[in-house]
Amino acid sequence: MMKILVCDDDQQYVDKIMNYLDLYKNENIDHSIKGISDIDQLLIDIKINKYDLVYLDIELGKVNGIDIAHRLMESNPQCIIVFVTGYYQYIHHSFKLRVCNFIHKPFDAREFELVYYQALEIYQRRNSTFIFNTSQGKQVFNPFDILYIETYYNNLKIVTQNKSYYSNIKNSKIIKSSLKPFDFMQIHQSIFVNFHFVDRIHDDTVIMKNAQEFPISLNRKPEIIAAFNKFIMRR
Repeated sequence: MMKILVCDDDQQYVDKIMNYLDLYKNENIDHSIKGISDIDQLLIDIKINKYDLVYLDIELGKVNGIDIAHRLMESNPQCIIVFVTGYYQYIHHSFKLRVCNFIHKPFDAREFELVYYQALEIYQRRNSTFIFNTSQGKQVFNPFDILYIETYYNNLKIVTQNKSYYSNIKNSKIIKSSLKPFDFMQIHQSIFVNFHFVDRIHDDTVIMKNAQEFPISLNRKPEIIAAFNKFIMRR
């Protein structure tokens, strides 16, 4: 469960951010969203609860958002913080805090979308795993380490940046649904590529960053190109 907190002493910004989160949320990730504009309530809440992603106003009336960020990261060192601010002088604090990013007031849907997907990728990289029984025993994979997965007959080939693993095939529909949240695309009947490792699509071929090439299923070419272009826009 990904726990998201929105903190701003202006309720209008709390509502706006929560509306955008509902708009862009990933359907494949269970999550909860809480919005707080009352600073006293915020101080009590963060003593009790831990959060994975926090949208945090820097100017919170009697409380400084930088101090709140320190408390959040003491509670959960993996907490991803996005500052919501119009004050650029605070940017240098972000390096010490490992802040994910800034949203500058007033922000729009496009800016929010880009920053949200960046935060989501950080969360997924830290928390997502696949487990396969391979010829080398049970292996745990982070999906962001996998270049592509190939299915053939009753076998499965999992190719990472450093090594290839072989396994008995699972239900292909389960594989497809499991990979979808991590920007994998089935480009051919037997190939699922990770868009993070795709260099470009040329004619009827996907060219990987390691120079490997795979053919595209012609009847799905428009869908594949549209999905890749959407991925590039988010990057």
